[in-house]
Amino acid sequence: MYVVSSKKVFGVFFMTNFQIPLRWFVNISILFFLFSCGEQKKGSSKEKSFTPGEIKTNCTINGKNLEKFFEQEVPADIDCLGRSLKLFVRIVQPSAPEYAGYLSREILERYIKADPTLGSLVPNLKYFGLFFEVSNLIFGDSENKDYLNSIRIGDLTEFFKLINVHAIQMNILLKKGKKLHREALSESQRLEYFNLYTFKRKEIIEHTEAISNELLKLFAKGSKRYTNSVNLESILDTFGGNVAKYKPLLFVKRIFSSGDDKSVSQKELSYLIKVSPDLISLFYDISHFGEIVFASQNAQYGFYKQIVQNFKRLLYYSDSDPQDQNIVLFYMNQLNEGLRAIKIIQEDLDIDIEKIIPLIPELKQVLMMTDKDKLPGYEVESFTSKDFNTFISFLMNVLNEATDFAKLFQANKNIILSTKQLSKEDLVPSSEVSSSAYDNFVKIATKYRFFKGELRLPIFGDRYLRSESGIIELGIFEKAYDHIAKHYEREIPCFSKDLIRKRAEGRPDQPLNKCYGQKNGVEDEDYKGTLTQGQLEYVIYKLRDQLIDLNLVLGGREFVAAENATLLTSLFQFQSDADNLINAKEAVEFALQILASLNIKEDLLSGMKLFCKPMIDTTTKEEVYDRDCSRNAFVKILNLPFTRYINEKNKIVTVPSESYSPNSGDYILEDGLTYAKYIPRFAKFINPSNQDTKIKFVASMEKFTRSCFDVDEKNKVKRAYTDADLIGIFAGLFNIESTLVRFDTNNDNILTGNEVDATYQHFKKALDVIVSDLLGSKLIRKIYLEPIFYFLIKELKVPSLKDWKGIVSLIVYPLKMKKLKREAKVNQLTIASILSQIKSSSKNGMTDKEKANFCKIPTYSIP
Repeated sequence: MYVVSSKKVFGVFFMTNFQIPLRWFVNISILFFLFSCGEQKKGSSKEKSFTPGEIKTNCTINGKNLEKFFEQEVPADIDCLGRSLKLFVRIVQPSAPEYAGYLSREILERYIKADPTLGSLVPNLKYFGLFFEVSNLIFGDSENKDYLNSIRIGDLTEFFKLINVHAIQMNILLKKGKKLHREALSESQRLEYFNLYTFKRKEIIEHTEAISNELLKLFAKGSKRYTNSVNLESILDTFGGNVAKYKPLLFVKRIFSSGDDKSVSQKELSYLIKVSPDLISLFYDISHFGEIVFASQNAQYGFYKQIVQNFKRLLYYSDSDPQDQNIVLFYMNQLNEGLRAIKIIQEDLDIDIEKIIPLIPELKQVLMMTDKDKLPGYEVESFTSKDFNTFISFLMNVLNEATDFAKLFQANKNIILSTKQLSKEDLVPSSEVSSSAYDNFVKIATKYRFFKGELRLPIFGDRYLRSESGIIELGIFEKAYDHIAKHYEREIPCFSKDLIRKRAEGRPDQPLNKCYGQKNGVEDEDYKGTLTQGQLEYVIYKLRDQLIDLNLVLGGREFVAAENATLLTSLFQFQSDADNLINAKEAVEFALQILASLNIKEDLLSGMKLFCKPMIDTTTKEEVYDRDCSRNAFVKILNLPFTRYINEKNKIVTVPSESYSPNSGDYILEDGLTYAKYIPRFAKFINPSNQDTKIKFVASMEKFTRSCFDVDEKNKVKRAYTDADLIGIFAGLFNIESTLVRFDTNNDNILTGNEVDATYQHFKKALDVIVSDLLGSKLIRKIYLEPIFYFLIKELKVPSLKDWKGIVSLIVYPLKMKKLKREAKVNQLTIASILSQIKSSSKNGMTDKEKANFCKIPTYSIP
């Protein structure tokens, strides 16, 4: 059972609803069966001569009415078209025997244009032309599109009238008032909305079936000329106006009928007639994803599975026929139309599909799960029915596990929703799911600490706040990452000599001693689906242009991004294992933090503008913010009250409360929302702190997240804040928060005693990298590594050997370790300092040459 809501659905195929676009889709679907204004061909026979004025119509055709064919009933105008054509048959009928009883389109048009008294019919010639095109397609009476069999005129006239009535009723059913989001509906209202949804769905399918059945009757009367076709693109131009906007939907027609995306053949029509009710049903369901919320996650993902299965069933090819498997459905250069069609069907789609298109070939290779050179006939630029099958199989695999997770959640609901840490012994399997699904479910429920699901952000607190949607979400992320990691390991093994850092200086990578599925050269199940930093750099370089366009990576910071991701995943997360490799659970936790930050990007920027006036960088033309003002504003934004509401356009909007101006029709969802509640430890730490502590914290985060943060006093220039800097610092804050949660076993928001020792053991290897530059000898490093760690805790930096104070400190610290351990306290600022020190000591950052080029922008003059 499912009911109606506004819940956003994961993935491109599970998105928000639309109203008007579906009506256009229905209308165009009808046009698929009927119309075109294809190229005209002249008949080779001799036609009977005529005299202008020999015939006069006995009715009036209102072309403006016909333009509203899908909006109002126009039976009189359709009748007039038919009666006029029947009268014209007697005057302009060809004299050649083979065309006896046929109307010549060319002679008809010439006759009407030649008679001044028929001038009112000239604008309606395109509607007369529809009879020729539809007759040719449905009946196949002639190979010449410009000849209309007079016995078809009556059937077509009645058929157009039938379409007119049913199309209007379908549009009425699809029109509705303002839809309310789930948050604004009671349970009874949701049930009411769902009942309305199911009623409309049933009625729309019945109207589609009525048109389809009548079309089948007409189709049975004709001759099967499967080579006959009409140009659908031209008919859209004929109707003009907004209809032309929906040309991309012709691409959808191609996917289901195996033809091209400009025309429809009689063979395609015969197939589309049979499946039209199912097609309309499929697209109606897809279009209403945003309105449907289910009684359970199991029902929800079961519904998605049914959608995918129906999609596959309606495709015009067979799994078992090798020839059908190699049908090319479309090419890369046609994807613009395809993705624009998705945008039409899902009008509320937030994703910029134009930026996604360049990623499609790479995603295709990832899904193929093998080297393209090993697949006979495989082409990156083409998309065959086999490619679709591969994608559908992957999608079904994901959905099957999602439904299994939902069943396991229900079987363990009470214990899962508890806030304590769980073990495998706490969870019971289900006879309805496989053992592998159960094992994956246990791994998610017991190992992960932070769950987002329907929350705005994960709550980085002391309790486990699990949810059914959050567990399924993490399961899907893990499956996707494992798929990606396996693909790139096959494409670029970690020991490959081709794994080269693609930089200005072309420096080779450092030797990599661990590979996919191995730990110290030995096969290890936990290391399958693992990427090295070098492999991640390769992926980022390969997709750099697309990732930059999507604002996931900044130009000039591609390799810094790979290093940051490796450091954060391997060291600064709840599940980090400090091995400098990125496994599934680390990658998923990191992805969740990044996506959460991007989810509130606009909210944070709107808060920033309250405190700091944006400036326009002269080079990039982007908005930037004064560095010092941004530092001061950072904590203020976290504690800033926001108001979330549904506006008059039925969109959820979040704005700072002090800038919110209520409008009639707004529905308040949450007033006084602060993002500090999602990071309670940091909020508790920073509020009582003085301004100096706040600035030190943000400055430490800058050193990690930003490639360029220094002030150039000589040239009176300093580095400005961009929106990416703000989001990066906020995402880094999640890592610090989760690190503290991991080691703060007594939940007092500060690490002391054994907690500090556990933190040292975790960061030991990373600290050794820092000390290796300071102290070359392994023996000396072994002696001084721990003292330097406690020096870092106290001084928030490593000792410098450039002056006598640093040298004395290094010598003295080992002698007072007991006192240092007893007094050591680690908080958020300490962890931020450790993070920045590890990053600043790295040799893998930008070269001086790269930094000199990149750090020129965006900057602004120091006042």
